[in-house]
Amino acid sequence: MKRLTAALTCLFALSACAPRFEEAKTDPVTSPPPTPSPASVERPRDMAGQITHEVRRDAEGMLGGPTPGLDVQCAYSSQSKFVPCTARYQGHEVTFNVELHRGGSALVKLDITAERRFLSRADVHRKFYETLVREEDGEPPAADDQVRCDKMPEMSTIPVKPGDAWTDTGVRCYHYDNVTDVREVWTDGVSQLSFVTEDEAKRRDWK
Repeated sequence: MKRLTAALTCLFALSACAPRFEEAKTDPVTSPPPTPSPASVERPRDMAGQITHEVRRDAEGMLGGPTPGLDVQCAYSSQSKFVPCTARYQGHEVTFNVELHRGGSALVKLDITAERRFLSRADVHRKFYETLVREEDGEPPAADDQVRCDKMPEMSTIPVKPGDAWTDTGVRCYHYDNVTDVREVWTDGVSQLSFVTEDEAKRRDWK
């Protein structure tokens, strides 16, 4: 349906038919390989292990899934209420702050926050392609469509807003089939990436 709408728009407004991106400033997005399933790992019983386990899960969520080479270190002591943790990958580092909420039982709630997040080019490309397929009820982009995203480092970290606020990554992705569908790439700070138009971001009060 979206493709038919795009074609009709192009017929009535010829100026809308030209791509709205520069190939020299963008990279092509191709059909991604299957996402590896996370290995079944038993949750550690000790508190230090549980904290490291949960922080690793958040860091892997930022990276798009299980990531060999990801190093997570936490400075835990039995008297800790706040535990700093550091995740390192490919020369980049994200600091996590873990607050322990101890109740009247042996259960402890972990509140994990970070002021930055990993941003992987492969993860952005994968999730943009998957978004397009999902929006077309499982149909991939046509062979002659152009699917591209702004050039970006293979791996980087970016600042994110606190809490549940969404952050504009500054990256834009494009799907061209007669007209260009421009999407802004937003993140919730942990694992989610959302590809929305500028108008949609405004409707959601993200900007």
